[in-house]
Amino acid sequence: MKRLCYVIPVLMLYVMLNGCGSHQVVKQKEPERVVEIKKDTAVVVVAPPVDTIVQKIDTVKTAPQKTLEGDVQKLFTQMHFSFQLPKGVVVEKVKEDTAAGLVFVYCNELLSWMPFRENTVREIYDSLKPYFAKTNKIFAIKVYSLKRPIEDLIPNFYRTSTSAYDAARIPKEQGAQVVRDINKPYKISAGLQNRNLVVWPSHGRYYANKSARWEWQRPRLFQTVEDLLSYSIVVPYLIPMLENAGANVYVPRERDIQTSEVIVDNDSPKDISSGAYEEKLTGYSIIKNCPENGFAKSDTYTGTENPFRMGTCRTLLSDTIVSTKIVWTPDIPRKGEYAVYISYKASAQNSNAVHYVVHHAGGSSEFSINQQIGGDTWFYLGTFVFEKGRDVINGCVSLDNKCSTVGLSITADAVRFGGGMGQIVRDGSTSGVPKFAEAARYWLQTAGIPDTLVYRLNEDSEYKDDYQSRPEYVNYLYGVPKGPASNRSAGLHIPIDMSLALHTDAGIAKHDSVVGTMSIYSIKDYDGSEYYPGGVSRFAARDAADIIQTQIVNDIQSAFDKNWIRRSLRNSDYSEAMRPNVPAVLLEVLSHQNFTDMQYAHDPKFKMALARSIYKGIVKYFSVYANTPYVIQPLPVSHLASKLNENGSVTISWKAEKDSLEPTAVPSSFVVYRREGNGGFDNGTITKNNEITFGDLRQNTLYSFNVSAVNAGGESFPSEIISAGISTASKKQILIINGFHRLAPPASISTPGFEGFINFSDAGVPYKYSIDFTGAQSDFNPASEYKSNDAPGHGASYADFEGKVIAGNTFDYPVMHGEAILAAGYSFSSCSDDAIIDNGVELNSYAALDIIYGEEKSNSGGTSRGVIPHDLSVKLKKYLAKKGSIFITGAYISSDIFKTPGRSDVSAFTNESLHYDFAGSHVSMSGEVWSCAPDIFPDNFILRFNTTENDSIYKVEAPDGLQPLYKAKAIFRYAENRISAAIAYKNSYGIVAFGFPFETILGKQQRLDCMRYVLKYLTDK
Repeated sequence: MKRLCYVIPVLMLYVMLNGCGSHQVVKQKEPERVVEIKKDTAVVVVAPPVDTIVQKIDTVKTAPQKTLEGDVQKLFTQMHFSFQLPKGVVVEKVKEDTAAGLVFVYCNELLSWMPFRENTVREIYDSLKPYFAKTNKIFAIKVYSLKRPIEDLIPNFYRTSTSAYDAARIPKEQGAQVVRDINKPYKISAGLQNRNLVVWPSHGRYYANKSARWEWQRPRLFQTVEDLLSYSIVVPYLIPMLENAGANVYVPRERDIQTSEVIVDNDSPKDISSGAYEEKLTGYSIIKNCPENGFAKSDTYTGTENPFRMGTCRTLLSDTIVSTKIVWTPDIPRKGEYAVYISYKASAQNSNAVHYVVHHAGGSSEFSINQQIGGDTWFYLGTFVFEKGRDVINGCVSLDNKCSTVGLSITADAVRFGGGMGQIVRDGSTSGVPKFAEAARYWLQTAGIPDTLVYRLNEDSEYKDDYQSRPEYVNYLYGVPKGPASNRSAGLHIPIDMSLALHTDAGIAKHDSVVGTMSIYSIKDYDGSEYYPGGVSRFAARDAADIIQTQIVNDIQSAFDKNWIRRSLRNSDYSEAMRPNVPAVLLEVLSHQNFTDMQYAHDPKFKMALARSIYKGIVKYFSVYANTPYVIQPLPVSHLASKLNENGSVTISWKAEKDSLEPTAVPSSFVVYRREGNGGFDNGTITKNNEITFGDLRQNTLYSFNVSAVNAGGESFPSEIISAGISTASKKQILIINGFHRLAPPASISTPGFEGFINFSDAGVPYKYSIDFTGAQSDFNPASEYKSNDAPGHGASYADFEGKVIAGNTFDYPVMHGEAILAAGYSFSSCSDDAIIDNGVELNSYAALDIIYGEEKSNSGGTSRGVIPHDLSVKLKKYLAKKGSIFITGAYISSDIFKTPGRSDVSAFTNESLHYDFAGSHVSMSGEVWSCAPDIFPDNFILRFNTTENDSIYKVEAPDGLQPLYKAKAIFRYAENRISAAIAYKNSYGIVAFGFPFETILGKQQRLDCMRYVLKYLTDK
């Protein structure tokens, strides 16, 4: 038997022909996952129990047809449409009404697996007309699937006339939101404003009762596990896009990857190590305990404890002035980014505009909280940078009672900073991984969701609890009349508009093809009703599933793989599609079991594009609700540059990017964010221009900037970060040029007997960080069979990195270089290399150029420009002719130039102008280099650069050796083999080149010293 996917609780069975053809569904209760695809059969593993039950399902043969049904069946199978009908479509019944001149053709559900548009419906009807035209008694034809005419299966969004919309699929309400960011300098009017969405990534680590251990719900395959892979798409990419479009997004799993957690609460002792809670009142203010229970902190939870029922909370009254203030000051264990969550008690008598302020390393960010809804759980405000320790000025959260109406209630409970580690104890131990890696069932307990409604649904299976708890969380947030299916609870009264579950489990395809994307919805609930409790047709979910799937497939086919497969658009009673009492979609976006799919899934650019497609589909779905045009948020800007001016100001410039896939994604303005020192970014300054000047710079201070594009649909992702600084020690100025733009999957290999990912050659470059890497692949044999989740066969991977955060390309390296340049006594500006190539940034006024190439290269999924693109080499050559100097560093500054075909012009420039040649790649494992140039560096000057995965700086797995040419000399050698690690040349101009990235040098003082010696050599004429 070929390798199976893994041990899974499958409650829907798939029979798939030809890899991605016909599907037959065998329904059972609570279906979950997809299985290995074979022609004519589907091999399915069902669990629990852990002992696998293998079922082999023969493809159902079409039953003998009556004459009329048989004739129409032939028409369906023989007609040549502009689209492909799903295989397995059966004409079950044909009914003629000669009196009315009508014929009704009833097909099985498989016909509904295809997307319907007005043209496809027209084609189907036109194909049948000639057959029924043989009699003059038939004037019209109706084809049915899902007991609906196929024209009813066209989503409202794709209908050309609004008068043809199915009004039953459009909710009448426009809901309120709990959290409103009042610092945003722009307004969203054509995005997801006022929408409340619940979005989650598949599974997580859980406690398996039968095996008595914590384990993943899926196997480790191709260096990841679905429990983390889906998270790596949803949390870093999809959720920020939805929030940037104006939505409040709720997540039943921990969304913060910060492993530290600090909770400050009114029930905590006044002097505790974790922080301090403080009430500040005027003489006439009153603050007292709420009559209901509130939050109380616990280090662990062993049973069904609800932390939001274990303590107290405080209540006060609103006023037109600030007469009462509450401050939560954490003791932050280490500097970093922390999500900030608040909690409170909701009531109709509360204010709907309670003023909270987060004071962080970048300044202060203000929020308005609607305390009339929600409460009794954690509400996410944002993620901010906090310095280590206690800081009552820039490291706390405050609430005040100023309001436009006097006498309204305001409540205050705990504030949480960071995600933290797992706290649920089973058999004496916790999961041992951060909360973000755990199953939803455990986060929901620590978030105060009632056990019997959400996460304690089964007495003996926390596995089932998990996948059932996610949709019931949706219902609890909404409450009556849309509360959990088993108990119409009052809930939290948050008007949830939609839920979306993302999975990566869609089977295995043969012949190196992709499995593709499946979209799932449910048109019936447990009671068989085709309407949600609020009265909306459940076919609204089919609309959403179709629109999102269409967007995904169209975008991926355009940008990545023209053969990306659109799999079935399926009505099925999966928990995550059936249980929510609002329109719900379950996406199987690709298959983590299929090697070809995973070559895309590990690519950060693909993840971002996939998330953007889902976000675009959601926006388009909701545009029908409001009956207004939609606008898609712009792409990030590029070509950033900072330039110091003679008057001590700095000008920041950039270029907007066009989205070839979305004509509405055009920016109307831009937000420029500023950071001082190594703190956090401020709330931004808006401008309609492509540049802005700041004149309030302090000398000897490091400043950084990034830019986002804005339109009526929302805000783009941030740009790369550039920096600038003015030194009082020297008039000489350095220009930092950032050429490290690469995002890439790990290197892979595919041969008949050896297939997989080879991180030792190139581990790839994640966007900012990676959280889905479990460990290197260990089984490369495509013939290896699946035996269990612990021994899954081909693709099996190690577990030494699971639950860990691994640094990638932060696009923030000019600040590390700039800090060292400023400390060496030089002013500096910075820019992207494309700003020089395309925008003509002038180079000649700079004493030296510091060129960052990090892990940039032009192959293995990298950027097309690579190290020193031709156009840049031309400009650099002219700069050197004017007696300039260059400091260039990067892991591939030799191999990418000399080993990439078609780069002879740049290799000649490198030989003749930069004075080095290729001397080997992958030349060091230790990352230790020794100085061999006493005229530049002091004796015994030793540097170490990072060669291991960690959460602070990316790993260098393949540093280059540089061979000095034409009077250049080696200035560093690798400790293992004495290969030249860096070269220097000086005559009419100066060159220093490192075969490893400067920013990966370990130790701040080592970087400062190194830069000082290099710049002295280059600028001392």
